[in-house]
Parts: sequence; C-alpha cells; structure tokens
Amino acid sequence: MSLASPSLTPEKLRALAEDHGLIVREQGHGRNGHTLRLQNGRWLQIKERQTSNGGLVMLYADITQLKRAETARFEAAMAEKSRILQNMVDNLSQGVLMVSTGGEVQVFNHRFIDMSGLDQNTLNGALVDELMRDCPVTLWRIGRSGIRPPEGIRVQTLPDGRVIEVRSHAMDDGGYVNTYTDITQRYLDAKELRETEQWLRLITDNVPALIAYVGDDLRYQFTNRAYDEWYGYPRGA
Repeated sequence: MSLASPSLTPEKLRALAEDHGLIVREQGHGRNGHTLRLQNGRWLQIKERQTSNGGLVMLYADITQLKRAETARFEAAMAEKSRILQNMVDNLSQGVLMVSTGGEVQVFNHRFIDMSGLDQNTLNGALVDELMRDCPVTLWRIGRSGIRPPEGIRVQTLPDGRVIEVRSHAMDDGGYVNTYTDITQRYLDAKELRETEQWLRLITDNVPALIAYVGDDLRYQFTNRAYDEWYGYPRGA
C-alpha cells in the first residue's frame, strides 16, 4: 500500500505507528498542536490545519534539540535547588536525617555526620537497617511499633557523654525526618539545678525555724519541713 493511497488516513497512520511501538509518549492537544516522543528518542511536533475545501494539512517539525535544551535547563534548575537545599540543611545547628518509605537514606547534613560518627560515603543511599549496628544515635522513626517514650521524641546519651534529643516527623509518603539536637548543656544545667535544690532543702529542713517562700502571685513556691509539720500539710501541698 503506497502512502498516497486514499485508504491510509492520518488515524490509520497513527494506529500503525502505535502498533509498531514507534510512539513512546504524547503531550498536549492545544493550539500549538501536540508532540510525540519516538522510540529512537526524537521528538516531533504536529500541527493540523483545515483547508478551505475541507481537507487537512499536517505539519511535522523535528523539535528534538529544543526538547533536549528544555531538559538540560530543567535538570540544571533542579540541581541548583538541590544545592541550595543541601547548603541550607548543612548550616542548621541540628542534625537532620530524611528516610524514604523503603528505609533508604535520602538527605543528611554535616551535623548528623558529626553526631552519628558515620561518613558520607557510608550514608549515601544506605538502608537504615544496615546502619543501626554501627551508629550510636537512633535512626528509626520514634514511636513506631510501640516504642516508648511517646510518639516522636526520645532523649539518649551517646558514648562520649553528649545528650541528644531525637524527634521524628512523619511525611505524607510514609517516609520520615529525624532531627537531632544536642541538649548536653541544658541537661547538665537541669542536673545542677536539681542538686542545688536538694542541698537547699537538706539545709532548710534541718533549720529549727519555719521557712516559706511566696511568689508575687501569692502562691507558695517553697516550704521547709518544719513549716509543713507546723501547719499539718503534707510535703508540697
């Protein structure tokens, strides 16, 4: 059958191309026509125009170079966005770890490397389950499978004495982001405050006098043992 045969319509020509796997992808059907990606990687833009006598003129233009240029610009833009995002994440004071639904490491920053002791080559594309043996910090999603404390937060002490607060943030696709905050100084300050309070109570409880401290809201903030016993209230009431 020759191409000039009246029985070979544009629809039949298109069907033949699809049957032979020549068309891989199709885009758009607007004023500018539509585009086809062929099996050999080339792109065609097809425009159709009606003639005055009811016929149809079809214009085929090879836009492969244009498509390649668009792809290159898109990839460059995405690479720049990824660079900016990574730079921003690397400058956070917290460690960051993003894990996919399948348990694969997707994003991490320098602060996380410092806390975990893992190197960049080991982390790239690794599975969390394979890293747990050699990592002192929590990598899994906190709260999963009945893990306690409550969903999302865990405080742990590393072998070097640092105290880390780990928070999990679930993502819509089933993955999660863990953030790691060094709270060592806060932990030491709280410990020192508790010790100071214990010493203060030990001293005041052995003073033969009634001692109480009332805040500006007229509420008791502190009472010693003699004060509690004198008024007959249990400790802290």
